[in-house]
Amino acid sequence: MTTPRPTPRSHRFVAAAVLALVALHSLPARAQDSEPPFHPPMASPRSRPTLPSWPPAPFVHNGFYYRNILAARVNPIGVSNDFRFGYRVRLYGALRDSFVAAGYLGLSGTLVLSPSFVRPGVLLEIQPLSILNLSVAYEMLGFFGTFNTTTSFATPMGNYFSDPFTQRARDNAAAAGGAQTALGHVVTLGALVQVRLGPLALRTNFRFVYHSLSLRAGTRYFYEPYLDILASNDGWVMVNETDVIYQTPFGLNIGARYTQTDAYYSSDQDPLGSGASKRLGPVFTFTFFERRRGGFNGPTIFVLSQWWLQHRYRNGAEQPTALPYLAFGLSFRGEF
Repeated sequence: MTTPRPTPRSHRFVAAAVLALVALHSLPARAQDSEPPFHPPMASPRSRPTLPSWPPAPFVHNGFYYRNILAARVNPIGVSNDFRFGYRVRLYGALRDSFVAAGYLGLSGTLVLSPSFVRPGVLLEIQPLSILNLSVAYEMLGFFGTFNTTTSFATPMGNYFSDPFTQRARDNAAAAGGAQTALGHVVTLGALVQVRLGPLALRTNFRFVYHSLSLRAGTRYFYEPYLDILASNDGWVMVNETDVIYQTPFGLNIGARYTQTDAYYSSDQDPLGSGASKRLGPVFTFTFFERRRGGFNGPTIFVLSQWWLQHRYRNGAEQPTALPYLAFGLSFRGEF
């Protein structure tokens, strides 16, 4: 009995399958430094949005590394420096296949400092494939009680609008009993998925953030200054950033980012939308140079401008709808 010849239709199916496998296999590897070089100010290392850092590096080295991000933002106003130092171990030895070359296990110390808080912590992450990064972080969080940013309330109905240097922020802080110092801890679970299709890079980054703080007696909700929402104490917040980026061959990346934040309240209703926000807008990054390895590498400037699609105060209630969220800064890293 002779084996039947493949029909033209089966030829097309086989060719499509081969092309799909080749495309998947050729996805770029990237040492994520756990997160790419951008975190807007007033945020923990995992609770903040992250800008893409493409094209990805083809290989991860065993050894120590550091990463620093200096950033500022407007609407709301903030500034911070985010530093990380740690050690990474390759998962697959000297294997340089593009699909797994960026696989690593990493342990890092982190420190975020701003005029309103300090946030030291430790980060454990694993990147089993070039397209997937998983992380868990524990951080201590201390608020200084400056700039009228640390206020707490008994219900989600509290007036938390808290742009520093505004009369509204001073009035709200006074009505809530005054700005307060607070100490506690934060646990963050992260999952990042990324792919590259020609000059386009796609990524989505989910973080689930748990806060537990020593708030004023009788209060259970507090203003989270980076996420710019009212978070529930001893509760969770979900943050998602989704990016579509076009990569040029000379270091400039142009794209768009969608950001969504949702706080989960255990029992109280949220009729005013105190625990939810959405933003959408363009992002630009420029990397001056990218070396395979070095003590000073990948210096990148970034600008992110997003318009508020949903927010209790910033979508026309207190701030004009046309006024965007604007973040900008400089990042760099090194490997040893």
